[in-house]
Amino acid sequence: MKARTLIIGIVAVALLGAAGCRVNPVTGGRELMLVPEEQELALGHQVHPDIVFMYDGEYRDPELHRYLGTIVMRLHEVSHRPQIPMQFTILNTSVLNAFATPGHVYATRGFLARLENEAQFAAVMGHELAHVTAGHSARRLSDSILVSLATGVADMAVGDAMAARVALGAGQVGVALLGLSYSREQERQADRVGTYYMALAGWDAQQAIAMQELLHSFAEREPTRLEHFLSTHPPADDRVDEIQAVIEEMDLGPHHVQGDGVFAERWNRRLRRLREVDAAFEPYDRGMKLLTEENHSGALEAANRAIANRSDQPPFFRLKGDALLGLGRTGQAKD
Repeated sequence: MKARTLIIGIVAVALLGAAGCRVNPVTGGRELMLVPEEQELALGHQVHPDIVFMYDGEYRDPELHRYLGTIVMRLHEVSHRPQIPMQFTILNTSVLNAFATPGHVYATRGFLARLENEAQFAAVMGHELAHVTAGHSARRLSDSILVSLATGVADMAVGDAMAARVALGAGQVGVALLGLSYSREQERQADRVGTYYMALAGWDAQQAIAMQELLHSFAEREPTRLEHFLSTHPPADDRVDEIQAVIEEMDLGPHHVQGDGVFAERWNRRLRRLREVDAAFEPYDRGMKLLTEENHSGALEAANRAIANRSDQPPFFRLKGDALLGLGRTGQAKD
């Protein structure tokens, strides 16, 4: 038992020695990080294909991707960690969500379709980039590793021979990254820092408050489509107060604004096609729900309606094939 406990101790010392404390560029304070920056980015790249798969693939529109990606990169360039690689991806799902992992930031088709202007998008992307630049993912992973180490030591004390359980490999940590959620304080910090980023890059910081009001309306109108987006976030009123405070404290007023700071006309013009596609997904989303309920005839009807709306979306044909298989019409499904 002592030998096994010693193994756990060696693993802990190795992890601490490999990473240790580093300065958080956002706060300026030193923090214990068991995940070095290189591994942090490697983990983000590792889970990227899984995220794309979980959210029904990428929404492919090169022109729109360039437009939105340019906004993300403007924010990233004024961030606290502009040196790290950053990639933007549009996920082809009606779920309302936006999030980031180290090296990657995501927004769903359904979420983008409901934003009113460019500044609101900048507010959301600034918030998500702030999670990465402040090392929130690395901090939460470090906490998870410490808990695993402590659990391992406790288990060894009662004779558990699974010493390897605390030596988290890259694969295990990558899976853990997908399940992490941020604390409310980390969400507040991301609101503050994200608002700073959007103002510094030239957008109207007051639109960060408008974005909170829009999120609140999403929660009331479409709660099931928000997934877990708001589950760990502070109450909307608190977030508005926090953002207003940082605007005043850091003097993020009109002198930072480029143009009108909102760019609603440009946004609506560039998002026109995506919104048309998003509307066409309504019968598909209904059909997917019917499919999970084993209502295959209803799912087939919904798939045909979706295809009639737009025949350029592969998921619609996949739904039709699945519905036909469920009805036992294998030959038609293969076609």
